[in-house]
This record gives sequence, structure tokens and C-alpha cells, in this order.
Amino acid sequence: MNTYRVRLKLGGPFITPWHSDTLFGHLCWIKVRRDGAEALAEMLEACRNGNPPFVLSSGFPGDLLPRPLACRAIERPSDEETFEAGRALKDSRFLPLESFEAARSGKPVEPHAADPFVRTESLHASISRAGGTTKGEGTLFATELTWLNDETEELSVYAAVRPGCEDELMDLFERLSESGFGKKSSTGQGDFHVAEFEAFAFNHIDRPNGFVSLSNLVPASPDPTDGLYRTFVKFGKMGQERALGGRPFKKPLVMLRPGACFRSPDSSKPFRGRMVGNLSPTFPDALQCGLAFTLPLRWPEAPDEP
Repeated sequence: MNTYRVRLKLGGPFITPWHSDTLFGHLCWIKVRRDGAEALAEMLEACRNGNPPFVLSSGFPGDLLPRPLACRAIERPSDEETFEAGRALKDSRFLPLESFEAARSGKPVEPHAADPFVRTESLHASISRAGGTTKGEGTLFATELTWLNDETEELSVYAAVRPGCEDELMDLFERLSESGFGKKSSTGQGDFHVAEFEAFAFNHIDRPNGFVSLSNLVPASPDPTDGLYRTFVKFGKMGQERALGGRPFKKPLVMLRPGACFRSPDSSKPFRGRMVGNLSPTFPDALQCGLAFTLPLRWPEAPDEP
């Protein structure tokens, strides 16, 4: 598979995080609108059988990438270091591309604790279903909006693409930009356009013995288990017209965040994970994408203990 970077120029704030599985689901809805349910079923079956046309990363601000958690193997603040220094290591979610590549090579890197996002709240008035008015106490509620900071102009999504599927992926992104991404896209949230779709090459890593994930990952049974990772629970929801039914919510799903690292003698595979089914009693065909874009990594060697 070949690697591409999709640069997305945002037109304003967004509500829904640019998670890899959520983005994949949006593109699936574009696919079914364009080509029909049978074509989408064929694509999803290919994904389940280990031959996906593309695997996406989550969306990352600018040229920043998730900090590989393997860095923790050599990041042990000494007693002399301040509490703030240790906190900076813990809060460092992203690394510039150059530092990310150094971390993949097993080298120590400085933390990058600056948050590339700005969060604000937008107040709304809830309307009574009984009276159709906003009268009464407690009618205001807040929605959190997320913006890129002034130093960041774009989001970057990385993709492992099967040869011959590049135009397909580009067209799906272009069509998605016409409707927007995520919650409240009809009111302008998640507005974007594709600024660039380019071939991209990460550095070659000598003697890799592991990999780092750039996506929300659900490991498959053959995947390695020796690693460092952070988990979260995804409370998924059906999209489009399926969200209009009486039971639009999916079962909770435990996923691994981007930056998860695993030791593995075979790190050449461009993706790991699996598609997850059995998440909705109302829609038994519904799937959640747990496939993750991965890169080879040289596990850093911890210094000898004194």
C-alpha cells in the first residue's frame, strides 16, 4: 500500500473529533450515496478480509503527529526535576514531524505540550416539545466548539491506500467536503475543503522491532499485545437516516488512542486491527472501523539502572 497525506483546510470550528473510525464512517455514507449499498458492502467485506482499499489515520493539526507512547520507556524524570517538567511529559500529546521521526528511531525527544486546539462554548436555547417555546427555567445549554489555534491552518489525515484506489479516496473526501464533517454540519460546523492530496513518505527506520498507531485501534487476535497504549470507550451512534430511529446508539466499544505502540518482529504491515460488528441490535450489519494506520518503530532502550 502507498502512503498519502490529505490536507484539510477548515472553514471554522468543529464539534465531532476527527477520529479515524468516525471519518471512515462518513466516507462510507458518501460511498453508498454515490455507488449504492451493494458497492459499500463489497468494500466493507474487503476491509473485514484484510484487504481494505484504504486505511485512515485520525486528523492531526498541521504537521503535528501523536507522541508515540514508547517514548515513556526512556522518559523517567529524576528526583531533581520539577513537578512541572514531569507534568509536561505527561501532557505532551503531539510532536512535530521531525521529533516524531526521531521518536520512531528510538531517540529521546523533547515534550511538546502546547495545545494546538482552542475550545469555546456556544449557548443555545432548548425548545419545549410540548409548547414549542423556550420559556421556562433551564432552557439554555452549551455546545463545545473546537478551533485550530492561530499557528495551525490545516488538519492532516494520513492514509495507506491500495494501488489504484487513490482517485476513489480523493473523490470521497471531495464529496464529503460538500456536506461537512460531524455534528451540526448543516449549520457550518466541521466545514472544510481539501487543500492537498499528496503522496507522502515517512522516514525509513533501521531495524524496527515495533510499530506505532496513528488511528483509533481495535486489535485483531493475531496482533501483538506487548506494548504501551491508552484506552477510551467509544459511544458510537448511527449516522444519517439510521440515526432517526428509536435506537440509534451503538454498544460501547473499547479502543486504543493514536500513539499506541507495540513490540513486534514484523512491523512492515501498513495497518493493524479489525472491523468490529455486533454493535447494534437494530442494524446487525453495522460495523465500526478498528483498522489503524501504523508505522514501523524502533523501540527505545531504557538506560541502565544505577
